Amino acid sequence: MLPGASEGGTELRLYFEVLDRVARDYTIFLHGAVEDVSLLPPERQQYGFANWDHRPSVPTSQWQPGRIYADLYRIQAKPGEYRLRFGFWEPRSKERLVVQGSGAQAIDLGWHFLR
Repeated sequence: MLPGASEGGTELRLYFEVLDRVARDYTIFLHGAVEDVSLLPPERQQYGFANWDHRPSVPTSQWQPGRIYADLYRIQAKPGEYRLRFGFWEPRSKERLVVQGSGAQAIDLGWHFLR
């Protein structure tokens, strides 16, 4: 994951190596926690994090084992420090996938300065 500054937001590229077939179409949840809630839109300030959930460009049910898929997403945010976390969830059932070996429902990407 390498967030880089680009005009019109910060470009985030996530890579996924597919180990097994995926039966459902999952949505990527991408959250940016902040210490300064003034960085967030008013409707997100009560939660303390930005929400950039999105569907991957290739639906997860079409992912093929052995392939690597890149997910490119442009984050629109006020410049500042954000703690990025992501994972997968299925909107109808609200089921989140668990990170293998940890039991966590998200992967913490750490603090990043977004422009």
